[in-house]
Amino acid sequence: MNPRAFALSASLSLLAVALAPTCAFADGDMDRDRDGFDEEEDCDDHQPCSLPLSDDLCDGVDNDCDGLVDEDDAVDAATWNIDHDGDGWGSSSDTQAACDQPSGYVASGAATDCDDDAAAINPGADEVCDGADNDCDGAVDEDDALDASSWFQDDDGDGWGLASDSTTACDQPSGYVADDGDCDDGDASVNPAAQEIWYDGVDQDCDGNDMDQDEDDFDLGQDCDDEDPAIHPDASEDCDGVDNDCDAQTDEGCDDTSTPGDDSGPSGDDSGLHGEQQGGDGGCSCIGRGAGGTYNLVLAVPLLLVRRRRWLWCCTRAGVER
Repeated sequence: MNPRAFALSASLSLLAVALAPTCAFADGDMDRDRDGFDEEEDCDDHQPCSLPLSDDLCDGVDNDCDGLVDEDDAVDAATWNIDHDGDGWGSSSDTQAACDQPSGYVASGAATDCDDDAAAINPGADEVCDGADNDCDGAVDEDDALDASSWFQDDDGDGWGLASDSTTACDQPSGYVADDGDCDDGDASVNPAAQEIWYDGVDQDCDGNDMDQDEDDFDLGQDCDDEDPAIHPDASEDCDGVDNDCDAQTDEGCDDTSTPGDDSGPSGDDSGLHGEQQGGDGGCSCIGRGAGGTYNLVLAVPLLLVRRRRWLWCCTRAGVER
């Protein structure tokens, strides 16, 4: 054999011996695993680390030859903590050592439950505003609680705060209120509950409107009646004696030449005159000419007020005295 190869082989053999389990060795054919205990004393004479008086380990082997495997007193057994409320977090008040997790226990790393009788309280829970330390951090009802309210700074003390200056908290902080919407937090007379004073350049009720009282989308400078939302430059003109469309004209386009009794044309019957139109003068006739003409003219006055002008024209041509 090559001297170098022989030297390498010898070195590897020595290394294997050095890495072998550090168990006691004894001479004799009755100690197969060379752990110092023969097969009558050794519970497993093929396993050099299974021998009487050895420390038990969590390895599935009866290391100390007492007939038990992975006992609770194994040198590498884990510590487990009781979990009364079953929330996955244990209490340090009751611990148990074991190789495998016992029922009702959790690993020691989860032994930080501050109330092991309430499943909703543990280090993994969300903090809420209920007077309890839900997340077991030693603080109660913190500002970052899940249901913390929003509060708004109220410098002028009018009960309304600024939406731009807010905080969250379970309890109302000093100087803060629950309602926002104040448009001037330096003036207590200005807030959403205040009475608007129109056209003074101040938006007292914080609705963004000081110049359009009837809220028809036309300010006072455009609207000819800022108290009536039906009157504005975009409205339709009606025959009602009102300038509906704010063009400084009234009832434009309305017909005022209709005859008594029939608004559809120049002829017709008007029972209000107690007579009939008949005969000459282009179909005009007046009842009671002469002495009775004045009486009939008096009866016609109400009709004149509703634009019955043709009757007056006819009667004048017939010679009725006024």
